[in-house]
Amino acid sequence: MPKAKKTDSTVANEVAVATTAKKTTRKPSAKVELFIEHNGIQASTDVIAKKIKAAYAEKEGATVVKTLKIYVKPEENTAYYVVNGEEECKLEGIF
Repeated sequence: MPKAKKTDSTVANEVAVATTAKKTTRKPSAKVELFIEHNGIQASTDVIAKKIKAAYAEKEGATVVKTLKIYVKPEENTAYYVVNGEEECKLEGIF
């Protein structure tokens, strides 16, 4: 049995169906703010990170910060940090 020829409208419908993407809706992620408090003084992690980046930028031989890990010791008023997985430093007076 011979195949039926496709008409222009049939081809257009097949293309439209094939190119229509399924739309998914994402729930917006919640904005998270983290604060560290010690002896009645409060500091946000964003402020601590900005202080660390500024202090690091002033160091001789500072490189572009690609990754930053911060370890806060409130009892010492100090943040220890690792830049790009290599350089370990500390910043005193974070509060």
